[in-house]
Amino acid sequence: MKNKNLINIYKCKWRILHKKILLLLFFILFVIFLNVPWSGYIIHWKGKTRKNIDCFYLTGNKLITLNENEPVLGKGIYFHETSCPKNLTDIVINSRQACSVESALRAHPEKDVFLLITSPVLTPLKNTNNKLIHQLLSYKNFKVRHINFSEYLSNTPLHVIYTSGALNNSYWPVAHSSDVLRYATLYKFGGIYLDLDVIVLKSLSGLKNFAGAESNSSLGSGILGFSYDEVGRSTAKECVEELASTFIGYFWGHNGPGVITRVLKRKCMTDDVLRMPESDCQGFSIYPTEYFAPFSYNDPEFFFQEGNTDLARKISNHSYTIHYWNKMSSKFILKNNLDIPFFYYALNYCPKIYKASNGKF
Repeated sequence: MKNKNLINIYKCKWRILHKKILLLLFFILFVIFLNVPWSGYIIHWKGKTRKNIDCFYLTGNKLITLNENEPVLGKGIYFHETSCPKNLTDIVINSRQACSVESALRAHPEKDVFLLITSPVLTPLKNTNNKLIHQLLSYKNFKVRHINFSEYLSNTPLHVIYTSGALNNSYWPVAHSSDVLRYATLYKFGGIYLDLDVIVLKSLSGLKNFAGAESNSSLGSGILGFSYDEVGRSTAKECVEELASTFIGYFWGHNGPGVITRVLKRKCMTDDVLRMPESDCQGFSIYPTEYFAPFSYNDPEFFFQEGNTDLARKISNHSYTIHYWNKMSSKFILKNNLDIPFFYYALNYCPKIYKASNGKF
């Protein structure tokens, strides 16, 4: 009887211990879940809406093709448009994208600002009917060019991603094409790469070899600067080699922010993104989130909600750029109202596009 009671006591204690272990494991997993930037990795794709890159193979382009001797090494600013619009007759760019380009043009009158387009355009630039492009062309430093995707990558380690079919088989071929191109461009020419959902608030010319954190665990790839010097060249080489050897088509952020994060973890000799700004990164500078992405992608509505303009101005007071996360914010329908942060910044940093768009973004 005594042994039976001991066994029952033992079983009871084991059940309690087992529950405590399960609760502890659940708590650990919950903490991990809260601290991982899932918005960069969660699969948003639905098969029926998957966009392809078939237009990369089409001919008939009438837009000026980029001459690779044209960019001044280490001095250009680059935007990429990798979507395949249904209508290839003219350049397709929306008012939010055009705002980003104008903001860069205004902040950098001494630099050429390139909009590189991967789809063929069947109308010569001089005949374009796109009123937004007309506004951008009023800036002498604006260059819009077509690039043949395969030829552009041909002398880089990234060409294999295209020729192997890995890019075509990606869950997000358009977005991952943009990832590939940004590193290819910086590898070829150096300079500054910007996403088309970035508004430039002040000149980036004083920054050399830089990236910025976009969360506690990841660097951003939407604003990157690689000078055409030893540090910039070596970092660009590491990035294209990292991307070529680790490309994965089923993780949204693996090939963009993931690449620069992995490369700089090695260069800075730390896995802690928050420590990178104070780390010795072999001449490469890492800036905290407030420099380039003061508004978190975990709250994309903030920048588009009425009543937030004063707070947004305070938050971005020392920022170089604003990243407004088009992947999450494109669904927000806006009414022209300067008490909505986006409109305040559009009026002040892309005034020609603001006027040409009649406040419709």
